[in-house]
Amino acid sequence: MTPANIEVDIAGDHLFRYPSEIDPRKKGSKGGYLTGTIKLPSNQGNMKVVLSTYPDSTLQYAPALSQYPAISQFHPAILHVIRKQGKYRQSDKEPVPNIDMWQQELHVIN
Repeated sequence: MTPANIEVDIAGDHLFRYPSEIDPRKKGSKGGYLTGTIKLPSNQGNMKVVLSTYPDSTLQYAPALSQYPAISQFHPAILHVIRKQGKYRQSDKEPVPNIDMWQQELHVIN
C-alpha cells in the first residue's frame, strides 16, 4: 500500500489544549479535538496505521535546556485518542495524556 491510496482530510482550525484540560480522570474535560477523516483502501485486509506529530522546526530546545531542563519533557502536539459510545465519552477507557503521546498506532481490522 502506498500513501497515494490513503486520503487524509484534516480541518484547518484547531484549539490546542493543555494535557490537564483533557485529563479523562476529571469530569468536564474540555474539547479542542482535531477533526477530520482518514480514508483507507477497503481491499487491503488488516492494517496498522501510525499517526505521528512533530514540533514545528522553529521550536528550538537547545538554548534553553541548561536553564530549564524540564523543557525537554514538552511536546506541543500530543495525540490523545478518545473513546466514545454514541455521543458520550468513555473516559474510563482512556489513558491519561502524557509526553509520550506524540504517536498513536491504530490497528484496523477489516
